[in-house]
Amino acid sequence: MGGAAMPAIHDDRTPTLGLPLPHQDNELSDDVQRIREAVTGLDAHAQAVGLGVGALQDASAKVRVSAGDTAPGTLDAKLAAGTNITLTRVNAGGNEQYRIDSQPGSTINQSAPTYVGSGQTATLTGQSVAAAYEQIAGQAFNLTYNTEADYIQENAATGTDLSGGAFVLHNAAGAVIDSNTKLLIHADGVNGDTAIVDERGITPFGTHCMYLTDDAYFNIPKSYKLAFGTTQDFTIETWVRPETAPPMGEGYVFDLRDTNTGDTRGAAYMSYNYSTGKFSTGGIAGMIASATSAVQTWHHVAVVRYNGTRTLYVDGVSVGSAVDTTNYTNSQIWFGKPTGPGPNGYSLNGWLSNFRVSKVARYTAAFTRPTVEFTRDSDTVYLFKGCDGHGSQLIRDDSRSGHDVRLINSGCTISTARAKFGTSSAVMDGSPGTGISIDDNKPHNDFQLGSDDFTIDTWVYPTSFGTGAILFAIGPVSANLSLRCTHDSSGQVRLSAASSNSGYDIANGTVFGTLTLNAWNHVAITRSGTSLRGFVGGVLGTTASAGTNTITRGSPYVTIGRYADNTTPNFAGNVDEFRVKRGVAEWTSTFTPPTSAHTTDDRTILLLHFDGANGDKVTLDSSESSYGNNVFGDTTTPTWQLMWNSTPQTSLSSTFTRGGHGTSLRLDGTQWAVLTYAQPSTGHPMYFASGEQFCIEGWVYLSAVTSVTLFTYGGAVNTASAAYLRLDFVSGVPTLVYGNGSGNLATGPSVSTGWNHIAAVREGRGWVVYSNGVAGTPANPATYFTHASEAHTLWLGTNFALNGFISGAIDSFRITHGKPRYQTNFTPGNLTQDDDTALLWVFDGSVGQRWVKELSKNTALIQATNARTVKDGVWLTSVNDGSANMPVVKTDQLKFGTGGMHMQGGITACVKMPISALGTPLQAWAIDFWVRPGSTNTYDFPFYWGTGNNADNVMFFQINPITGGVRSCGLSWQTNSTGSITGPSPANLTAGAWSHVAVNRSADGTTRFFVNGTLIGSGTSSTINYVAGTSVMRIGVAGAGADTRIDEMRISMGTDRGWTGSTITVPTMAYGQQYVTGPYYVTTSNTSHIDLSAFSSIDNVTVAETINPGTTIKYLTSFDGRTTWKSWNGSAWVSAALGNIETVGNTSTDLKTGLLAWSPALGTTIDVAASLKTSNPAFTPALDNITVTMDEYQMLQPVADYTVRRKKANGVQTLVFTRVKAGNANHVFDVVS
Repeated sequence: MGGAAMPAIHDDRTPTLGLPLPHQDNELSDDVQRIREAVTGLDAHAQAVGLGVGALQDASAKVRVSAGDTAPGTLDAKLAAGTNITLTRVNAGGNEQYRIDSQPGSTINQSAPTYVGSGQTATLTGQSVAAAYEQIAGQAFNLTYNTEADYIQENAATGTDLSGGAFVLHNAAGAVIDSNTKLLIHADGVNGDTAIVDERGITPFGTHCMYLTDDAYFNIPKSYKLAFGTTQDFTIETWVRPETAPPMGEGYVFDLRDTNTGDTRGAAYMSYNYSTGKFSTGGIAGMIASATSAVQTWHHVAVVRYNGTRTLYVDGVSVGSAVDTTNYTNSQIWFGKPTGPGPNGYSLNGWLSNFRVSKVARYTAAFTRPTVEFTRDSDTVYLFKGCDGHGSQLIRDDSRSGHDVRLINSGCTISTARAKFGTSSAVMDGSPGTGISIDDNKPHNDFQLGSDDFTIDTWVYPTSFGTGAILFAIGPVSANLSLRCTHDSSGQVRLSAASSNSGYDIANGTVFGTLTLNAWNHVAITRSGTSLRGFVGGVLGTTASAGTNTITRGSPYVTIGRYADNTTPNFAGNVDEFRVKRGVAEWTSTFTPPTSAHTTDDRTILLLHFDGANGDKVTLDSSESSYGNNVFGDTTTPTWQLMWNSTPQTSLSSTFTRGGHGTSLRLDGTQWAVLTYAQPSTGHPMYFASGEQFCIEGWVYLSAVTSVTLFTYGGAVNTASAAYLRLDFVSGVPTLVYGNGSGNLATGPSVSTGWNHIAAVREGRGWVVYSNGVAGTPANPATYFTHASEAHTLWLGTNFALNGFISGAIDSFRITHGKPRYQTNFTPGNLTQDDDTALLWVFDGSVGQRWVKELSKNTALIQATNARTVKDGVWLTSVNDGSANMPVVKTDQLKFGTGGMHMQGGITACVKMPISALGTPLQAWAIDFWVRPGSTNTYDFPFYWGTGNNADNVMFFQINPITGGVRSCGLSWQTNSTGSITGPSPANLTAGAWSHVAVNRSADGTTRFFVNGTLIGSGTSSTINYVAGTSVMRIGVAGAGADTRIDEMRISMGTDRGWTGSTITVPTMAYGQQYVTGPYYVTTSNTSHIDLSAFSSIDNVTVAETINPGTTIKYLTSFDGRTTWKSWNGSAWVSAALGNIETVGNTSTDLKTGLLAWSPALGTTIDVAASLKTSNPAFTPALDNITVTMDEYQMLQPVADYTVRRKKANGVQTLVFTRVKAGNANHVFDVVS
């Protein structure tokens, strides 16, 4: 615009500078006057240029005044650059009225929520603060699951229950086992079983778990499988259930350190503090809800190193992180104690299940803790599930990670730069000492190839020939004579092989091909009979005569890219797909090299795919070879030696075969097989612990059935200490013999010549011999095998290689630990590997072969000290007085279930509860049980708490001899060390009838005695003669010839069970968790659903649920009053049928994500259906609460509630917000920028 000048426009607030009008920083009261003046001037200016008001006669007519006009005195001179003013007439006729709209070029942005307290400040960036808001209490809607009538249950009677303010699956058993329950004996089992089991339903997965207490622990051998170096990701995780505090108040879950002082590897141990409820590892401590909620509950704990950061996760939640670039070298693992001699008061006292080590970071953020047991994959280093039988001291490693593989020096790692198959290979830089060594901690005799056929093949990618280098070798370190494959400076591949330590007499640097530089080359060496052959690229390059000579001897090592004695030169380049097979020559003439990665079989003893991430130091053997690392004293991990009394040596033969096998181990009446171990101890697959159940079995061909021996196992022959098990055939009768002991243990039904399956079983009823699946009579339950302190040997086909030689053959031989495997008659089949197999040999191979692979696939040879796996709860030691009168399960008299415990006499024959499981008797406790006294003249003690002598008789319940058809009984305790006994008055029990007995002690010392729910008497046990660390609970002590029965015994600590009145409720069914498996659903109703008709969005959702091991909860949602149901598919709500909730339902994580995406268009009510399911009847999921919240913010008043301070007159700058209003709150800001 141009023309007449506008009237002057002033600004009272800024007389010097003046601000453009209108302006965001001006107070509204100031701008009103300024705008009036501007309108007047604008109107005058418009008329002066000939527009006049006539141009604005239309109500919608507009005149735009824009910055940039240069006419003197116009309004434009006062407009900020980039700002427009629109003049709009808002009435027609009469006095003209106009609206002026300012349109600044700036934008308004909303800040993130910022917490500011009264008098405190927050710093913002922008031109100005347009508005400030404080958060007020947002409305929350809760599905509380507190009132059963407010919810609809699919099966309210036997499907779901409301318990403790949460919906759970229905418990079909009696009183729920709680954290105070320390022992529960149902005595259900096989008639005559001496295994009395604590059945509290503790085991989270599978059938068993590891029990660690007092001085009990497991030791996993040292291995380079844990040598992760400074950068490789890894995960160490397990399930743990802490129970009672050890003397030092802290229990070690695991420890990988070499010493418990001075070893700074942060992730190398984890402990649990019973006072604070914290798990900790290397200085990271994460608090669980409270100390009381942490114990007696299963927790998933994981230590993860990922990209140089170590994080501790407890139940899927990160509780702390730290930088971790420490160098993890070859390590052992201790379960249940710290590294060092003895437990030193730091025993775990609790249970472990599913301990897994992985060579990758399995978790990089918060996660839902696993609900099923772990499974192995190619990244699994160790996997100890603990499902190894009740009382077993052998725990199987189910990782199948094979032999110990060491990548030596920094110049040897996994590389993703190139690979023949997959995405990675091993790279070596050729520096001195660099390369790969197998079983570097302890060699394995699988690699003592002898005169067997074999195949060694690999792919190599040389990047430099240099002066030549070693490709691979098999042989001992000391003699430096072995089977070796090298290349020279021109890339020629050379073979050397020695039959003795005097020189390379079979081949000495014989050339059999040439490598191509910077390319993948296949190299193979095979032996077939007397011929040794070399191949490059599949082309046969040489054949050497090996005769019948043994090639590898002594303690063989396998090395790749380096010499075993660390001499130079070393290979430079990559290696992939390295394989060793024993017993077969894969190629005897020119062939086409493999076009895919190898897979393992029963002749593959080493298979390296070199899978991993770039820079990894841990890689695994995929051969599934057994016992690749060994914690015992063997010089080498042993394998079978097939021996003879006279030529020829025995071998595999096709003379007698069965089960589809092509060969068996031929025995001609002078031959045998032998396997010698260093002195075994608990945890060894050839060590049978007291109280342990096991099975030794085999298929044998007998040409004669008299005076021959299937197996002999024991110490040195003809020594005073010798103790052995032997299975003889005496006139056709399989007879199990215990040497240096009680003689014959048990016999089986007679057998005939030909193929026979024989199993020698140790189970709860004693020793049983099965002949072709038919059991003999169980015998000698009180006799256990005792191991001498010496090396032990297993002979097949002979009695100590002295006599009893079999004429025939053995097809297969298997040993099972922890489980009897057979307790009823069965139809025998081929012996195969399964999760219970400790050792397995199947003599199926090539004719003439003198070796077979051990097929248990159990990777680690571990050691146990008092630790065991258990079916449930604590391990109850069976105390044997030398007779067969131990307490046993009997099925003829019972109160509940399928059996009861028979106290059959033997004053010291009983079962014993561990000290640590009880705690002090000076706390509140309760013991109750059903008892059926026999009609005997004996003193019987259902429980006896103390050492058993006058120095420490804490508390005992005594049933006196029969008088007139009744037996008086009473509760007694010792008040001092001199033997003073006191207690309430006795009561009478009817012989031959079941009575319920309950005794308890309150915290104030009041002790009570109930029979059939009625208080008999009480007393004060404020002083009890108790010796800490020595008082044990004995159960089932009885006089000789007793016939008293016990059923449903429960011991509770830390509570008197509320039994303080004159009567208590007598249980009418067995105690324990027996949850229905489901699934059963619970939905909201019109009473409990959520009404969101007043809202437009959901700001937060929380779900309080408990997902115990083996349990799940699935969710569906309805937005139309349960007419239709929907599932969140990750991006939208889709229709789903309530009947399909288990297959299409959401997890709680998906439910929360979907609800945050809710809008009123879906519907204004929310109903939720939750389906509960368990695969383990001992556990139930629990749904406690779902909360939906909508945040609300209220505008604050400037000056009264807040002030804003700025330093510059205009432009983007730092703005300081100060809260003046009382109170603290979250704030959001509209900031002009």
